[in-house]
Amino acid sequence: MPGKGIEVQPLKSSIAEETFQTQLDMKALEKLGYDGKPIKEVEYPSAHNAIANGHATFMADHWNPMHADFYKNAGGDDKLAREQVDKALAWIKSYEKRNPERATKESLAVAYKDEMGDWKAMRPDFVFFSTTHDGHVAADLVDPHGHHLSDALPKLRGLADFAERFIDDFRSIESVAETGGTLRVLDITRPRVRDGIRDAQSAKALYESELASDY
Repeated sequence: MPGKGIEVQPLKSSIAEETFQTQLDMKALEKLGYDGKPIKEVEYPSAHNAIANGHATFMADHWNPMHADFYKNAGGDDKLAREQVDKALAWIKSYEKRNPERATKESLAVAYKDEMGDWKAMRPDFVFFSTTHDGHVAADLVDPHGHHLSDALPKLRGLADFAERFIDDFRSIESVAETGGTLRVLDITRPRVRDGIRDAQSAKALYESELASDY
């Protein structure tokens, strides 16, 4: 696995909401073999400096332009790397890259219909590539999303249709959400999960059902 033997030190501020995104990043990296160390809480300027000087690996919640001075003062692009995800900027120092949020030729888009029946495009946060024991390259798609958001169920249905069509191209297609303080995952490669998504009236109920498991 690409991360075998590599330690990853995540950082976050004291803001509770940042824990969720950091945990998701760590879970994804651990699946690739990285050795995740406990999350450390530090203030934003110190976090930028720690990553730039090699004392930590990444933080999942760098906000631009609010943190632009912290980034610049820590060495900027010469010492740090950042990738845009929605309004946040995150980096995993030269290890993995996120699927671009904007429409570019490098990004993977999944079509779905919103509540009004209009076609939209979602871009899953993570597409990981790794080599299997027989030398083939396997792709794993992981998309974290809040079940309370109005587009949660339409996006799940779009992922279900995507999985139905491209199931042979991915080793796993997973949607992750936090409910009751626990990260729960829907394995959308499973036909029973896809059927449940299509019949569901609530995304929250799906993650709390027996169709999901702890992440």
